[in-house]
Amino acid sequence: MRTTAHLILCLLGCLVLSPGLEGTKTQVCPNGWLHFRHKCYGYFKEKITWANAEAECQNYCPGAHLASVLNEAETNVLAGYISTNSPAGNVWIGLHDASANRKWQWTDSSISNYKAWAPGEPNNWMGKERCTELLASSGYKLWNDVSCKVSRGFICKYQL
Repeated sequence: MRTTAHLILCLLGCLVLSPGLEGTKTQVCPNGWLHFRHKCYGYFKEKITWANAEAECQNYCPGAHLASVLNEAETNVLAGYISTNSPAGNVWIGLHDASANRKWQWTDSSISNYKAWAPGEPNNWMGKERCTELLASSGYKLWNDVSCKVSRGFICKYQL
């Protein structure tokens, strides 16, 4: 039921380019989502695997993916947003090593040289760490590579 309600809210929010009374365009994020620099971000406490989190983001809204974090300003805004929403541990973001070749890619195909790896990361511990989480212990500002099969909360993002 909760997922259905979020889906309905997102679908309503995704109708972001609707004509106003005078032909102007309106940009709105779903209720409870963060609006920052023409993008919407939604944090979900439900703990699921990385692949399921990416699928959930795509189901919430056309063009939505696990969040790409492309600069320090975005890092700080997301850290504050997650922290004020009673977070429950580490949080999935959209950076992954899909080909197991240590070439990290964002699920939304963003390109950025920005990196916020925690010290010693990515370390590919036991050769099984292909997904990325925001570390609660860093105030959601640093990244860690981790197995995609563990369950985490997640943050979605889409462009307005």
